Amino acid sequence: MEVQKTKSYPDISNYSIEWGYSTWTKDELLVDKEWSIRNRYDKSGGGFNVRGSSEIPWDDFKRLIKESINENQFSTNE
Repeated sequence: MEVQKTKSYPDISNYSIEWGYSTWTKDELLVDKEWSIRNRYDKSGGGFNVRGSSEIPWDDFKRLIKESINENQFSTNE
């Protein structure tokens, strides 16, 4: 991922959310790059946990949220 923005959480160690251009379009022209999002879980020895830090295409992420709402997967508080 070509990270463009990161948000960290002081109360959640070794965790952040990253937004940026997707790994699978890294060799494309800027106008052809896809936007993506990922959870990032840093490892204590450096780098990050690639299995726990999955990158999701932005359109898929939006679909996941929309369909989760439609399928009543969120609680009232959520």
